[in-house]
Amino acid sequence: MTRLLLSVALCCPLAVLAQGALQRYEAEDYRAAARLGLRELADAPKGAKTDELRLAVANSLAWTGQYDPAIEQYKALFGTRYDTDARIGLANVLRWSGQADLAEPYYREVLARDPGNAEARLGRELGARELRPSISARGVRTSDNQGVSLNEFGVSYRRWTEDLRSRWELGALTGRMDSPQGDFSPKGVQGSLWLPQAPLAPKLEAFAYDNGVSGTRLFGAAQIEPIRDKLRIRLARVDWGRQAFSGAATRDGLTASMLGIFGATSTPLGDVRARLDGYDISDDNRVLDGEASIKPAWQPLPWQLKWTSGVTARYAEREDPRYWSPHPAYGVVFVGLERGWYLDRVDLTASARRSFTFTQTAGDGWSIGLSGRYWLAQALAIGLDAWMVNAPRPTPYTMRQVGAFVQQLW
Repeated sequence: MTRLLLSVALCCPLAVLAQGALQRYEAEDYRAAARLGLRELADAPKGAKTDELRLAVANSLAWTGQYDPAIEQYKALFGTRYDTDARIGLANVLRWSGQADLAEPYYREVLARDPGNAEARLGRELGARELRPSISARGVRTSDNQGVSLNEFGVSYRRWTEDLRSRWELGALTGRMDSPQGDFSPKGVQGSLWLPQAPLAPKLEAFAYDNGVSGTRLFGAAQIEPIRDKLRIRLARVDWGRQAFSGAATRDGLTASMLGIFGATSTPLGDVRARLDGYDISDDNRVLDGEASIKPAWQPLPWQLKWTSGVTARYAEREDPRYWSPHPAYGVVFVGLERGWYLDRVDLTASARRSFTFTQTAGDGWSIGLSGRYWLAQALAIGLDAWMVNAPRPTPYTMRQVGAFVQQLW
């Protein structure tokens, strides 16, 4: 028996080499299949046939959320006998990562060669939910334990150009804010233009907003993405009362200039994300707000639960009683859990966090969230977004929001 195995290994070394990864793939242990398969591809003899193994590795990476290395493996299969599978896999990864405009051409290429391909037809249909013109109506209620509440209702219309090189959106909103400092009736209109395939993927936004006290003023933002979905820089002018969810700041008509930086990358240890926003407020105060987190590659929890950890911090040059402006800095570390369900008609994500203070301006807290969309028909969806935060500062503070929407595609 030993001689037989040795003979097989000498005659067909990759078959033995790949056995571990392909076995884990067939057993649906995709994390192990991806880990073993990448190692086996690197160790494969020069000129060995690796296409079957590479496809299994690419799928395993994609199905465990490791999108960047999955894309690399799928592209390496272009022009092979697995070309169709690779293009569909790549298109799915792009769509899952929020880039339906980049996924669409790959689905079209497959369907041009094989009009009956069911996977490509389904992927294109699901991607069209983000690419077809749509009108949405949304109602949101936000409140906290300081007596501030905001009820808003808005409608928006979104449309891509035929070549998928730009997307524009128009919207309007109206609402009612109740607070100990006064009751206000904000309203506004807004518009945006995004060029995702142009250099730096620029996005421009304009917002004519009346907070119910100061009259209509113009706000807006300019955003670039030097690396799409990986590095984002945003410069904006915002209504600070709305941003800070503060009746006093709304009453006083405070505004702020904002510079924000967001980054995300995949590492061997896991997916890392970081955000830092700086606000220069019209009362000459300055606030920094940021968060850094990692979703570790090691995910041993059952039921497809994912765990994350990170740190959240906020700092103000001086403390102002009208809005949250901790001085010295506020800081907590957190551990979070999340679970997603993604079916043809349902997208649902649930999350929870437990935070622990490491500064005197904070207290231990928690948060929970739920976000979902259900397609009643091919072109009609309803959705729900809800979350609640308990974040002592260090005195008790809770905030909650519930929103519902209807979306119609055209």
